[in-house]
Amino acid sequence: MEIAASVVAKVVELAVDPVVRQLGYLFCYTRNTKEFDGQVQNLNIRRDDIQSKVKEASDKGGSPLKSVVEWLKKVEKIREESESFITGEINANRKCVNGMCPNLWHRYYVSRELRRRQKLWQSSTQKESFMILLFESL
Repeated sequence: MEIAASVVAKVVELAVDPVVRQLGYLFCYTRNTKEFDGQVQNLNIRRDDIQSKVKEASDKGGSPLKSVVEWLKKVEKIREESESFITGEINANRKCVNGMCPNLWHRYYVSRELRRRQKLWQSSTQKESFMILLFESL
């Protein structure tokens, strides 16, 4: 009896978690879009700070390390992708039934894509979070 209960509990656990995660994309659409916007804004602020430090150092006669330049290129690519995604998908006011209700498939797709992009960008930028601007002298 205990074995059957543990097997049933494991099956329920393995079946319910993926379903809840998928439904979370649909029901947490607004939260996901706000988190995405916040992450993009924070990344832009960080990029601006680093670019100002690079400019300040280059005015003093130094040059940024290659890792700093590569990080800035990566962030610029992320910014361009996010802008195109925001204008193309999020801001598209997609409704069904002549605008009476939201298009659930579109909300699910956008929310899931936002989460996927956040994870990719977070991992690629967190690797550089320890980066201290060091400059090579000319």
